[in-house]
Amino acid sequence: MVTGECTADCDVMQAAKPVHGMVERDDSLATVRDVFDDENVAMVVEDADVVGVISKIDVVEFLAARS
Repeated sequence: MVTGECTADCDVMQAAKPVHGMVERDDSLATVRDVFDDENVAMVVEDADVVGVISKIDVVEFLAARS
C-alpha cells in the first residue's frame, strides 16, 4: 500500500508474497535464526503442510521467558 501497488480494497493475494523460509518442527532455533537473515517469519511445516508460523518476536519472547 505504501508503494501504491495496492490499496486497502485489493485482494489479499495481490499483497501476498511467495512463501520462503520454511523449517521443520524439529529444527533448531539456529535454523530459524538463519531464515530470519532473509525473512521476517519462518513457516513451520510438517509433511508439506504449514502447521505454524514463528516470528522474530516469538523467539525473543521465548528466550526472555527462559532467562
